[in-house]
Amino acid sequence: MKLILFDIDGTLLLTGGAGMIAFERAFAELFGLAEVWGDLKPDGKTDPAIIDEITLRVMSRELTPEEYGNLCRRYHEHFRLEILNAKAFRLMPGVEDVLARLAKRADVRLGVATGNFEEAAWLKLERGGLRQYFSFVWL
Repeated sequence: MKLILFDIDGTLLLTGGAGMIAFERAFAELFGLAEVWGDLKPDGKTDPAIIDEITLRVMSRELTPEEYGNLCRRYHEHFRLEILNAKAFRLMPGVEDVLARLAKRADVRLGVATGNFEEAAWLKLERGGLRQYFSFVWL
């Protein structure tokens, strides 16, 4: 059996900024802070690392465990709506064809290796019509 892992963002698809908008809304709602994303470059960063970077930059401190849990809950609620409505969402060229071919092979199992929160990862794959190809998300 061969295990093939895919990254999501920039490899399988682009969300059109859904995550950034969801983070912005969650921070505004919970902390009254606007435009917290700033010039943050999310490439190669995990969602928890993005939260840490934002909070240290705009709040000059780490979140308490309760604040972190609340922020994650609100982020996921906002993300569920944003990913469905993202007008600039798109699959990367050739992704559907490659995954369909690999999924037919009995000697291959497909998974996702990502820094996204698991719920967000599955929502991205669902929006792109790709969820059925993957049996697990490795965080």
